Amino acid sequence: MTFVELEPGILPEMRNDLTARVEVRGDGRLSGEWVDPAGRTHPGTYSLLLHGRGWGASLHSTTLYHGTVHVTGSLAADFPALVPEQARVRAAVTGRRLVSHTSWPDANGHYSGGGIHTFGPVREGQNGFATGTVPESPIPEGSRGWVNMIPPPEGPWTQEVGVLVELRITADEDDSDVLRKP
Repeated sequence: MTFVELEPGILPEMRNDLTARVEVRGDGRLSGEWVDPAGRTHPGTYSLLLHGRGWGASLHSTTLYHGTVHVTGSLAADFPALVPEQARVRAAVTGRRLVSHTSWPDANGHYSGGGIHTFGPVREGQNGFATGTVPESPIPEGSRGWVNMIPPPEGPWTQEVGVLVELRITADEDDSDVLRKP
């Protein structure tokens, strides 16, 4: 798993308050700052591993932690191909909720951010997310049978964006934590 420290906008339902042991990786060196494709500069970070009771998560932080720490943020699944075989944990799904995002267009008809997140039940047999888009109207000339799908021109635009899963992770029969993972 990956842990992201508390950022503005993380909903209380998607937050985890953790006490974990810290393992410093890369000899405790600070990485260089970098610029993303959108031109935003990101500061250097320390590469850390957090260890809890029966779970572990990677963390890239601008703070170098040592020992046992209390951190607040959110846990997320990492790419399965990158998880070493020995990192597997036992867990049971104790709850799941569909996460939807609703936003409204600005005065120019653009969806530029903001909006609200809501939680609802996952539909039986659901295997994808509704995008909330509608066919562009009128259909542009030269579309050759293709129809552009766009957000609703007058709003609101509701998109299903993920599933919030509550897990009971078990290290052994007497040692468990409950974590929420988007």
